[in-house]
Amino acid sequence: MGRLSSSLVVALACLACAVPVGAADAAPASEREQACLAGAYEASAMEIAAGLYLHADGRYDFALVYGALDEQSAGSWTADRDAVYLTSDAYVPPRIAVAGQRPVAGGGFTFLLDLPAGASRQYFDVEVQQEDGQTASHQMGEEGLALSPGEGERPVAVRLVFPLLDLASPAAVIAPGSGAEVRFRFEPNDAGKVSFEREALPRVEGGGLRFERHGRVLVLRTPRPGCKRQSAP
Repeated sequence: MGRLSSSLVVALACLACAVPVGAADAAPASEREQACLAGAYEASAMEIAAGLYLHADGRYDFALVYGALDEQSAGSWTADRDAVYLTSDAYVPPRIAVAGQRPVAGGGFTFLLDLPAGASRQYFDVEVQQEDGQTASHQMGEEGLALSPGEGERPVAVRLVFPLLDLASPAAVIAPGSGAEVRFRFEPNDAGKVSFEREALPRVEGGGLRFERHGRVLVLRTPRPGCKRQSAP
């Protein structure tokens, strides 16, 4: 929990001092909702911590730390009696592309990955569809991955998977009759930025906001008294 705590402290400090950008384009909540909902919210549980800052002008900043995963998001927020809604700025998501493929004599298979400097290939898995109909997953090493398949294990298609971001490349189909070298390319773009489209954070008693992320349920709490959830008339 040491890394979680230190990472979130830094993230929350950035959120609290963030300068609102594009406030005129944000869809504002009512003045009453802004007045009592605006401010900092935090949540933490085993291996996960999150912070949300709702600016009074209708902008938000969000940060989450989950194990080795760090996420951030910024955009606009609105609210009603039931929930706060987050809509992020436009981000370009990361992607994995098939950069090239060539046949190799001898029946061996090599899978390579082009990465930005300093990134590790060991976070990526090579998912192989075999000739026998089975699917096998192999962790990539820093030099790539080399396979000498046994009977029935010859790859007929392969894709590269980045489990940390739930990201996968298109499948590369491998022609029969020889080995192959397949090269992938990871394009980070706005990696680490989270896109929300009117993401609902239901309001809970005591001024908290319920947030589901990565299969975990967090209740973001504010250190000051928050808005009481109003029941429908």
